[in-house]
Amino acid sequence: MLEKTFLRNDATLRDIVRLAKATAVCQEWKEKFGLKSFHIKRVAIKYSDELEGLTLWNGYKQLLRKLLEELASTQTFDGFFVSNQVTYKKKPEKVNMLKEEIKQVITWSSAKLTLVCEAIAWE
Repeated sequence: MLEKTFLRNDATLRDIVRLAKATAVCQEWKEKFGLKSFHIKRVAIKYSDELEGLTLWNGYKQLLRKLLEELASTQTFDGFFVSNQVTYKKKPEKVNMLKEEIKQVITWSSAKLTLVCEAIAWE
């Protein structure tokens, strides 16, 4: 409930999370790497102070960087509300593959993201 309330009260943060979730769906990160929307929301809330005041696109890119930083430093995502709660535990190969995909997506323009997702939708 805390997550829902937090995201409901900040429309820009909610839209940043939605864009990241749409990218994850488009790239099939849940199926390939076990990344769930829960992980994206938790990282967004954890770094909400850094996302505040950014435009949608800049906030989206920053959220992707924060997902990448979390994976790079700990190979997981911190539960945030509970200390030392591991919410994402995958084999190192899977984590490394997800990191590489996030790095690639960070470089995309909004037009490229749209094209990639539209192409996947047509498959």
